[in-house]
Amino acid sequence: MHSCCARKIIVWSLCLIFSLSHSILVRGSSPPKHLCRQDQRDALWEFKSEFHLSGMAANEKTQTWRNNSDCCSWDGITCDPKTGNVLDLNLWSSSLNGPLRSSSDSIGNLKYLRVLGLSGCNLFGKLPASLGNLSDLTVLDLDGNGFTGELPVSIGNLKQLTKLLIASSKLSGNFHQALLNLTELTAINLVFNQLEGTLPSDMSRLSKLEYFDIGSNLFSGSIPSSLFMIPSLIHLKLERNHFNSLLEIGNISSPSKLQTLSLGGNRLSGPIPGFISKLVELSSLDLSFWDTLRGDVDFSIFLHLKSLMSLDISTLNTRSIVDMSLFSHFESLSILSLSRNTVKFSSTLHLVSPIGSLAVASCNISEFPKFLRTQTSLFNLDISQNQIKGQVPEWLWSLPGLEYVDFSLNSFTGFDGPADVFQRNEISMLDISSNSFQDPFPLLPKSMTFLSASDNQFSGEIPTTICELVSLDVLVLSNNNFSGSIPRCFENFNTKLSILHLRNNSLSGKFPEESVSVALISLDVGRNQLSGELPKSLINCTHLEFLNVEDNKFNDTFPFWLRLLPGLQILVLRSNKFHGSLYSPRSSPSFSKLRIIDISKNLFTGALPLDYFAGWSEMSSGVYTPDNKQKRFIGITFLNYRKSVVLATKGSEREFLGSIFSIYKIIDVSGNRFEGDIPKSICLLKELNVLNMSNNAFIGSIPPSFSNLTNLQSLDLSKNRLSGKIPTALGKLTFLAWMNFSYNNLEGPIPQGTQIQTQDSSSFLQNPGLCGAPLHKICSGEEQGTLNQDKEDEEEEQVLSWIAVAIAYVPVWILCLIFSLSHPILIFASFPAKHMCHADQRDALWEFKSEFHPSGLAASEKTQRWRNNTDCCSWDGITCDPNTGNVAGLNLLGSSLNGSLRSNSSLFRLQHLQSLDLSSSNLAGILPDSIGNLKNLRVLKLLECNLFGKLPSSLGNLSYLTHLDLDGNDFTGELPDLMGNLNQLTKLILASSKLSGNFPHVLLNLTELTTINLHFNQLEGTLPSNMSSLSKLEYFNIGSNSFSGSIPSSLFMIPSLIHLNLERNGFSGPLEIGNISSPSKLQTLSLGGNSLNGPIPGFISKLAGLLYLDLSFWNIRRGVVGFSIFLHLKSLTFLDLSHLNTRSMVDMSLFSHLMSLSVLHLSASDNQFSGEIPKIICELDSLEESISVGLVSLDVSHNQLSGELPKSLINCTYLQFVNVEDNMFNDMFPFGLRVLPGLQFLVLRSNKFHGPLYPPEGSMSFPKLRIFDISKNLFSGALPSDYFAGWNEMSSGVYTADNRQQRFIGVSFSNYSKSVVLTNKGSKMELLGIYKTIDVSENRFEGEIPKSISLLKELIVLNMSNNAFVGHIPPSLSSMTNLQSLDLSRNRLSGKIPPKLGKLTFLAWMNFSYNMLEGPIPQGTQIQSQNSSSFVHNLGLCGAPLQKTCSGEEEEETRKEDEENYQVLSGIVAAIAYVPGVFCGLVISHILISYRQDWFKKISKCIA
Repeated sequence: MHSCCARKIIVWSLCLIFSLSHSILVRGSSPPKHLCRQDQRDALWEFKSEFHLSGMAANEKTQTWRNNSDCCSWDGITCDPKTGNVLDLNLWSSSLNGPLRSSSDSIGNLKYLRVLGLSGCNLFGKLPASLGNLSDLTVLDLDGNGFTGELPVSIGNLKQLTKLLIASSKLSGNFHQALLNLTELTAINLVFNQLEGTLPSDMSRLSKLEYFDIGSNLFSGSIPSSLFMIPSLIHLKLERNHFNSLLEIGNISSPSKLQTLSLGGNRLSGPIPGFISKLVELSSLDLSFWDTLRGDVDFSIFLHLKSLMSLDISTLNTRSIVDMSLFSHFESLSILSLSRNTVKFSSTLHLVSPIGSLAVASCNISEFPKFLRTQTSLFNLDISQNQIKGQVPEWLWSLPGLEYVDFSLNSFTGFDGPADVFQRNEISMLDISSNSFQDPFPLLPKSMTFLSASDNQFSGEIPTTICELVSLDVLVLSNNNFSGSIPRCFENFNTKLSILHLRNNSLSGKFPEESVSVALISLDVGRNQLSGELPKSLINCTHLEFLNVEDNKFNDTFPFWLRLLPGLQILVLRSNKFHGSLYSPRSSPSFSKLRIIDISKNLFTGALPLDYFAGWSEMSSGVYTPDNKQKRFIGITFLNYRKSVVLATKGSEREFLGSIFSIYKIIDVSGNRFEGDIPKSICLLKELNVLNMSNNAFIGSIPPSFSNLTNLQSLDLSKNRLSGKIPTALGKLTFLAWMNFSYNNLEGPIPQGTQIQTQDSSSFLQNPGLCGAPLHKICSGEEQGTLNQDKEDEEEEQVLSWIAVAIAYVPVWILCLIFSLSHPILIFASFPAKHMCHADQRDALWEFKSEFHPSGLAASEKTQRWRNNTDCCSWDGITCDPNTGNVAGLNLLGSSLNGSLRSNSSLFRLQHLQSLDLSSSNLAGILPDSIGNLKNLRVLKLLECNLFGKLPSSLGNLSYLTHLDLDGNDFTGELPDLMGNLNQLTKLILASSKLSGNFPHVLLNLTELTTINLHFNQLEGTLPSNMSSLSKLEYFNIGSNSFSGSIPSSLFMIPSLIHLNLERNGFSGPLEIGNISSPSKLQTLSLGGNSLNGPIPGFISKLAGLLYLDLSFWNIRRGVVGFSIFLHLKSLTFLDLSHLNTRSMVDMSLFSHLMSLSVLHLSASDNQFSGEIPKIICELDSLEESISVGLVSLDVSHNQLSGELPKSLINCTYLQFVNVEDNMFNDMFPFGLRVLPGLQFLVLRSNKFHGPLYPPEGSMSFPKLRIFDISKNLFSGALPSDYFAGWNEMSSGVYTADNRQQRFIGVSFSNYSKSVVLTNKGSKMELLGIYKTIDVSENRFEGEIPKSISLLKELIVLNMSNNAFVGHIPPSLSSMTNLQSLDLSRNRLSGKIPPKLGKLTFLAWMNFSYNMLEGPIPQGTQIQSQNSSSFVHNLGLCGAPLQKTCSGEEEEETRKEDEENYQVLSGIVAAIAYVPGVFCGLVISHILISYRQDWFKKISKCIA
C-alpha cells in the first residue's frame, strides 16, 4: 500500500511540474504589454536613424535603444505613466552629429513632448519648422550645437514654452518678433550666436521673463527701455554686442527685481544713466568699456546698490578719478574691476566688504594700496602696469586666501620681511616679471603652480629652494643675471613642469639629463653659456613643442632623435658648436610639425640629400590649428610671460614674439659648412616664409623650383658657390620682399620682376657674370636676348585663368600658322658656309665638351649650342685668329661645367690658346700640371671653380701670362717659386682661398705687377722690407690674413699705389714712415683691425688724395691724438677712428672742414650723450664751429637728449637720414624739415613731441621720404584728407639711390650699417633702406584716416594703431599693392573691412583688433593666413579665422564680389593672351619654314 501511495505521489509531482513548466512556456511565448505607443516608438526610432554616430558612439544613449522593447524604458525617454505618451526627450551630449532634418516628421510626430533636450549633440543646419508642431513643449534646450540660419517662424506656435535655450550656436538674423507671442517664457538664452539688428521696442510683452541673455552677438541700436519694465526680470545680460546709443530709461513704476545687469563691451557712450541707482537688488553690474567721451562720471549713483557683489567699471574713458573710498559703503562687494582708469585711495581707506578679486591694472597707481591689509578674503590681485616702486609689503602674504597675484610691469625692488615671507600663504600663481627685483630670491610656498620672475635683476645661482615647488607647472626666470649651473634638483619637476624658460642669463656647465621634465611643452635656455651635449632625456618629452638653446656652447652632433617628438614646432640651435652631418642614413630627418628651424652659426658639414625636406608636412601645408598648450608658451593667455627667439630675416636679426610664431615658417641653416647642391625637395615647402642658406659652400644652380615657394618673403643664398643664372620666375614671387644672391658665381641677366627690381644692388654684388639692373653693369645683346627669351618662356608657362588663355590663344595661333604656311615666298634655301676652324681643334673642343656632365641649367650653357658639323669658330665662347683659324680664346664663364679637369684633357691640345676663362664651373678637383702646356696663354681665369689642392708649379711655364685670376677656390699650401718666372704678369688675384706660408719673395721680381689681391687667405709672417721694387703696383690687398710684424715703410714709397688694404691682420708696433718725396696717389688706406700702437703718424696728413681711411683699433695706449692731422684730407668721404684707446676728446667741430665727409665712425662703446643738440649744428654763419653743412646722416638715438630739435637742421640741404628716437625731446613737429630736398628717413619715435601734425600754413609734402616714424609721442588732432599728397617717393616705384645714401645705409664698400628699429608685422625689427614705412602709432590722433594714404602705392609698412581714428577703413587702401604690414588696431574704426584688402598679395600681416568693425571678414588668401587675434574685440566681425560664422546673406554678398572680380580678371588675361597668340604663331611659323624645311614640306603636303 505504501508503495502504491508513493507511486501516486510521484505521478502527481511530475504532473504538477509539467503543468507549471507548460504554463511558464505559454506565458513566455505571449508578448508583454508595452507602455510606449507604437507610433511614438516608430518616431523615436526614425529620429535615431537620421544620424551618423560620432567617434564616441559606444557611449551614446541611443545606442542602448532596441526596436522590440518598450521605448519608455529607453535612455533619455520619459513617458506619461497613464497614457504612454513620450513627454521628455533628453539626449544631452549624445554626439548625434548631423542636422535636424526638415523633411522628416520624426520630431513633429512626438506631439506630446514637453521637454526637448538636445544640448551638446553636435547638431547643425537650420532648425526645422516642425518644431512648431510641439504645442505642449515647455522646455526647448538646444545649447552648444552648430545651428545656422534664423529661428523658424513656427516657433511662435509654442504657446506653453517657458524656457528657450539655444546658446553657443551660429544662429543669425534678427531677434524674432514671434518670440514676443510666447508670453509664458521665463528664460531666453541666446548667448554666443550671430544674431543682429535691433531689439523690439515692446519687450515688456514677455511679462513673465526672469532670465534674458543675448550676450556676445551682433545686436545694435538702442537698448529698449521696455526691458526694464518687465517686473519679473532678474538677470539681464547684453554684454559684448554693438549697442551704441545712450541708454534712456523712463520711470520704473514697481521696484525692479534685477540682480544681474551686464552691459560691458558694447559701444555705449555718454553719461552713465542715473536710473541704475534705482536697481537696488543688483548683485552683479558690468559697465566696462562705456565711453564717457572723457566726461565726468558721477560714481555716487552706485552708493544705493548695497547688494552689489561684482562690479566692473574698467575702461570708462573718463577724466574722473575713481576714489576707492566710494566702495567703503558696500558690505557684500567681492569682485571689483577698475583697470585702465585713474584710481586713488587714501592711506586710511578701509573697505568693510570682503573683496575676493581686485583688478587695478594700468590705473596710474604709484604706491601699494594699504587698504588691502584687511582684505582677508582676497584671492586674486592684478596690480600690473602701474608705477609702484620699493618693496612689496610683508603683510600682503598674511592674507589667507590669496592665490593669484600679478605685479608685472612695475618698479618693485624686493620683498619686505624675512626670506620665508611667502611661505605663510598658499599662493598658486605669481607674476613679478618686468620689475627691478634683486637678491635674495624669495622662498616660495609649495603650492605654487606658476612663477614668472623674468626681466628682473636676480643674480647668483638659481636657488635650489625652487625645487621644493613640486606642483610647479610654469617657471620663467629669463632675462636676469643668474649664474652657475642648472640645478640637478630640477628632477623634482619630472612629471609636472611644462614651461621652463631660463633665457638670457649666465648659466654654465652641462644641462643635467635628470633635470628634464617629461611634461615639458616649452624649453628655452638660449643666450647662456651652457656646454656639453644636448640632454638625450628630451626624447621623453612627448609634448615638447618649443626648444631653444641658441647662443650657448653646446658641442654635439645634430639631435636626430628629436624627430620622434610628435609635436615639435620650433627648434633653435643657433650659435653653438653643433657639428657633423645633418643627415643620417639610418634615420629620416622628417619633422612633420616643425614651423621654425634655426641651426645657423654652427659647424655642420656635408651635403643634404635631394629628398631631405620631404615629409616636413607643416611647412608644406597652409593649415594650422594651435592648441591651448601652444597658446600658453607663446604668451597669449592672461599671464604676460614672453617667449622670444632672435632670428635672421630680410638681412637683419629680429626678435620674434608672441603670436608671430603662428605666422612665420622659417628655415635658417646659414653660417655652417654645408656643401653640394641645394636639395630640390625644398620646393615642397610651399608655406615657407623665410629661407636663409647663406655663408655655406653650396654649389650648382639655384633650383628653378624655388618659384613654387609662393609664400616666401625673405631669401638669402649669399656667400656660397652657386653658379648659373638666377631663375627668372623668382621675380614673380609676389611676397618675396627681400633677397640676397651676393658673393656667388652667378651669371647672366638679373630677372626684371617687380620684386627683384626693388632690391638694392648689394644683393647681387661679387657675382662677376651678373648684369642688368639694379647693378650698373649693362648686359650684352646676347645676354639681353636670353633674358627676353626667358621672359617669353615664362609667359607661356603662366597658368593664370587658363581657360581664358586657351580660348583666346589657341585659335589665333592656328590661324597665324595657316596664314604663314600658305605663303611659299617665305621659303628660302640655305647653303653651307666654308669652315675656318681647323678640324683637329674642333675635335679637341668637341671632346672637351664630352668630358663634363651638364648641370641643371644645361639648356643655357654655351657648350649645349655647339654643333659638330658646324664651324667651331662660330661656336659660343670660341674666338679664332682671323688669319690662321687657330682657336685663340675659350670663354665658358658661367657655363656650369660639371666634372674634374683631367690631366689628359683634350683642352691641353689647344696649343694656340691665348685666353682661357672657365670661371663659375664645378671643376671640383685639383688644377693639373698639364695647365703648363698652354704656353701661349696671356689670360687665365678660373674663378670660383671649386678647385683645391696645391697650385701646380707648371704655372711658371706660362711666361706670356699677364692676367692670373684664381679667386674663390680652396687652394692650399704656398705659392710655387716658379711663379717668379711670370715676368709679364700684371694682375695676380688669388683671394678667398686657403693659401698659407709667408709672402712669396719671388713676387718682388714681377716688376710689371699692377694688382696683387691675396685677401682672405691664411698667409703669415712679415712683409719684405723692399716692397718698393714693385714700382708699378696700384692695388695691394692682403687683408684678412695672419701677417705680423711691422708694416714696411717702403710700401708708401711706391709712387703708383692707389689702394692699400692691410686690414684685419696681426701687424704690430708703431707705424714709422720716412719722407715721401713725391705726392702720393693713395685713395684707400685701410689699416684697421690690427695691433698697431703708438701715435698716429703725422705723414697721413700728406696723403691729400685719400677718400677712405680706416685706422680703427689703433692702440694709442691712452695717449693723446693730434686730430688736426686730418684737416688736410679735404677729399675724405669715409673715416673710421673707432676704438683708438685714447684719452683725447673728439671735438666735433674738427670735421666741419671735411666738406665731403659722409661716414664718420668714432665709437668705442655705446654713448649716452645728454643735454641739448647744439643749435648751430648746421648754421651757415657758424661754419667754423659746426658740423659740415654737407651732413648726410644724423643719428643721436637712444640717448637722453632733451629740449627742442635744432631749427638749424633746415640748413643741412644734403640731409637724408634723421633719427632722434628714444630721447626726451619736447617740441612741436619740425615742419621746417619739409624744405630739405633729399630727406628720406625721419624717425622721431619715443620722445615727447606734441601738437598737431599739420602745419598752420603750407603743405606737409615730403617728396623723398621713405621711412616716417613718429610713434610713441603725444601728437594730436586730425589729419586732413589730402595729408599724404605730394609724398612722391612712397607713391612711385622708381628709386635711384645716390652714393651718399648708399654709404649711410651700409650697402656700399664699407661695413658701416645704418639701421632703424621699427614695428613691422606686430614686432620690432631692424630695417635698412629697403622698406617704405609710415608709423604714427601710439599718439592721440583722431578723425578719419586720410584718403590720400591710398596714393602711397609703394608703401610697405603702415602702422596707425593705438590712436582714436574713427570712420571707415578707406576702400582705396586696396590700391596699395606693395603693402606687407598693416596695423589699424586699437582705434575706433567702424564699418566693414574692405573685401579687396584680401586680394593684396604682398600683405602678409595685418591687425584690425580692438575696433568697432562689423560684417564678414574678407576671405582672401592673405587674410585667412592671419591669426584670429588680428580681429578680436570687433564684436560685429564674423567669418574665418574667427570662430563666429556669418549669416547666409553676408556670405552671399561676399561671394558675389569675388565672382565679379574673377570675371574682370579672366577678361583681362584673355585680352593679354590674344596678342602673344598672334606673335607666337608667326614666330613658330617662321622657324618651321626657315630652319625645319623638311617639317614644312610634310605640313604643306598634309594641307594640300
